[in-house]
Amino acid sequence: MKALIFDFDWVIHDTFDFHRNKIEEYFKITFSEEYFKSIHDGNIFASSPPEPIKSEWWEGYRDYIYKDYSSLIMDNSIKRNLLKLKESYSLHIISSWWTNNVSDLLRNNEFIDTFNDILCYEFHKSKVYKFNYILKKYKLKVEECLFVTDTLWDILEANEVGLKTIAVDFWYHERERLEKWNPYKIISDFSELFNILK
Repeated sequence: MKALIFDFDWVIHDTFDFHRNKIEEYFKITFSEEYFKSIHDGNIFASSPPEPIKSEWWEGYRDYIYKDYSSLIMDNSIKRNLLKLKESYSLHIISSWWTNNVSDLLRNNEFIDTFNDILCYEFHKSKVYKFNYILKKYKLKVEECLFVTDTLWDILEANEVGLKTIAVDFWYHERERLEKWNPYKIISDFSELFNILK
């Protein structure tokens, strides 16, 4: 194993309640927890997003939450685990969020230099494209990488390139939902990654 690729929201940082509350504020709507989870059952950009969330909301919502989002404090235990992983693997972020938001959150937590790449929404809407970019850039084989994520959408796109997925069930999608697309492993604590990598 040479490289670990991470989704950002709900994997490196728990933003479930943050985004749910902010989306409700921004659109002045209320929806259930299940509805919020269902939004990421598939690629939100490849199909019609659920009402009232449309692609044109992305930039406005990004700007609306930028200050609060970039000021979030990362969990110290996750930071320690990531630094330990960096001793043996190259670390990369592939996210559907915006680069400035993710980068500035990491920068404000003095963690920006931990990752070789931060590929977000502006780079490409498809994570399949981003996976292939990293594989080509670093001359990696799919069996030399693992992708750590939290949603069915991401598992589906990793499956398209033959990339093994470690799904986390402790923030966004629960274990039963994640099992639908057969991830390589499902973990309930970030530290479990070390046992899998052994």
